[in-house]
Amino acid sequence: MVTVHLKTSKHSEQQYTLTVSNVKDRAHNPNTIEPNSTFQYEYVDVTKPTIVAVTAPVEDSVHVTFSEPVEKSSAENVSNYSISGGVTIESAVLDADLITVHLKTSKHSEQQYTLTVSNVRDRANNPNTIEPNSTFQYEYVDVTKPTIVAVTAPVED
Repeated sequence: MVTVHLKTSKHSEQQYTLTVSNVKDRAHNPNTIEPNSTFQYEYVDVTKPTIVAVTAPVEDSVHVTFSEPVEKSSAENVSNYSISGGVTIESAVLDADLITVHLKTSKHSEQQYTLTVSNVRDRANNPNTIEPNSTFQYEYVDVTKPTIVAVTAPVED
């Protein structure tokens, strides 16, 4: 038996039919597969989502990017996330891209943090759940420029 690996576009979870023609064996007088030979197979997603990026663009916001589309209710459950350093999570909103979750948090200080994620599921027919206590290190760097909020002219005596 010989295995051939085919590079394909992404599969959806469903039944497929592979049709093969013109494949020959390595015999001295090569034998050719029957034209339009078919094989039925089903793609089943067994890949767990992972965290691929975490950014803190402003002091009270964290963006979490997953490796694949995730399921809304698990992605938006704040109890599935924790951040080191006493940062609390107020809300979680799944972006329309289905891979980014925007966390509204308490204020960060400029330092390193660890985000821990559990119980977030992908969108497979039989959902795969991220590894429990998956972590990702990130740093908050304040890049917000100061702005003028008020000007007063003191009264001279």
